[in-house]
Amino acid sequence: MYPSPLLIGTVLLQGLVAAHGDSHSSSEMGPAAFMWPEDRPWSADADNTPPCGSSSGVGERTEFPLTNGRLALVTQDDTRAVHVGVSYDNDPQSITDFEIFYGPQAVGGLDIGHTCITAPDPPTNISAGSNATFMFFYLSEDTNSKEAFYACTDITYVETTAFAERIPCFNATREEPGVSTDAAVDVITTAPDGSDPHPDEDHGLSRGTIAGAVVGSVLGALAIAALAFLLFRRSKKSKAVQQPAMAQTKDVERAESDTSSR
Repeated sequence: MYPSPLLIGTVLLQGLVAAHGDSHSSSEMGPAAFMWPEDRPWSADADNTPPCGSSSGVGERTEFPLTNGRLALVTQDDTRAVHVGVSYDNDPQSITDFEIFYGPQAVGGLDIGHTCITAPDPPTNISAGSNATFMFFYLSEDTNSKEAFYACTDITYVETTAFAERIPCFNATREEPGVSTDAAVDVITTAPDGSDPHPDEDHGLSRGTIAGAVVGSVLGALAIAALAFLLFRRSKKSKAVQQPAMAQTKDVERAESDTSSR
């Protein structure tokens, strides 16, 4: 039996209001990750492998609206030189398969906490049933080495009117703890009747804990709702395979170049 979202929220809001520290870091993600849509399985060995930071290929796809889409990101270390892109290939293999729609000039860095960004509407030749993959790569402020980190999430577009998911999309970071939400999207992650929308998924609080540690009591019911969603996220682990370092080096140089040109 899983603990109730109310109990989880109470514990986090009372016990994790303290400043962020290593004790609140997750061992199941890199410095940053997609909170929604769910990203590919993560492993430390593959975290720096382009384009997706995972030894797994395309995974289970999340339904995503054709218009007015949002991406929810969670960050446990300060990042910089953030790039966010999309590929409309069924199985993108290289960072060149992605179209970057946010670069450092638009995103800059991600502070510790939760960040909601707008996804661009796909081109007119992309319709309901088409697949896509969102990717972001970045540099971490919490490491002395200049390595790029990667994450991907796989989606299938659906008509906006048929999209029933409630996106856990809000902005609340250590630097700016005041919660802001986007009125265009639902931010409550439980079903209207209060039931959990993902009853078959294994529980895991790692990313929710980060939220509690960062935003504390300012999140209130919104944090509890987000944590309820994360409670049933699968904890996935994978064994990494080594990739040539050339692409990694080019991505780091690109990230540094884009940052210096700001």
